Amino acid sequence: MAKTAQSITFFRILGIALLIVGCIGFFHGWGQIQSETLLVLTFHGVMDNPGKPWEISFGELVEKIHGLKRYGFEALPPEDFQRWWGGELSGGRHFLVTFDDGLLTSGTAIKKLKTDEGIRPILFVVTDLMGKPGYLGADDLRELASGSGCAFGLHGKTHEEPPKVIKAGRDLAEELRSAKSVLEAIVGKTISMYAYPFGEFDPDSKDAVASAGITFGFTIESRAIDRGNDALLLPRLMYLRGVEAVGEPTISDWMPPREARLGGLTLTLAMFVFLLALRMFIRAAELSRQKSKKT
Repeated sequence: MAKTAQSITFFRILGIALLIVGCIGFFHGWGQIQSETLLVLTFHGVMDNPGKPWEISFGELVEKIHGLKRYGFEALPPEDFQRWWGGELSGGRHFLVTFDDGLLTSGTAIKKLKTDEGIRPILFVVTDLMGKPGYLGADDLRELASGSGCAFGLHGKTHEEPPKVIKAGRDLAEELRSAKSVLEAIVGKTISMYAYPFGEFDPDSKDAVASAGITFGFTIESRAIDRGNDALLLPRLMYLRGVEAVGEPTISDWMPPREARLGGLTLTLAMFVFLLALRMFIRAAELSRQKSKKT
């Protein structure tokens, strides 16, 4: 009889412990599903018939955006990024669209995104390439600024890896200050964002970017942005056809978001633990009935 009483106590205590674990798991999983996410998407050429890995058709670009929207992502207006970074805007899932290089095809896509989707991207411009064949000129940039609400960032004076510029003995900070002034004069807005050409950087080039008066620097590391990141080394997901072959995260990997997938798994495990807890309470009740019959 004493052994039965001990068993009843054991199953009840185990049930309570499992119930506590299940509750912790449930709230943790729910938090994962609801966690805040900001993805910065990077595109280059937008072509009717993409040929190069970094080119994409407008239709596929829109499909990527619609895919994110199906999983609760909303477009973040460029002017709200600094507020988001400062914590004035928080919660929810957001994405920010960016284009690198200043290609003519990017300009066309930016106009269509504003008209068709109500999305205003950020265009990172290489100032020495402005007006060259295939690239937007000063008048084109002014038109984008006034007509599409496009925001602008700097992609360098030349499209060279920053560490190589420094290694060649050139003053990267001065080049960026000069390019920044040129771009600001054209679009009539302060330029506070910079995208590292080819995503290449090192401590010296990061310091040069800061010295040029840049607030936010963007790489092409495939992660979501976290407010704990270095403001001059913020990650972006770059579209690159075939990148799945080398195992790099892609935009599609966020449909549904990783946190939501993990949260779903955590909730499933929590429900399993709840069932185990219920089984312990049922077993304790069965033993209690058996004990009552014997007495």
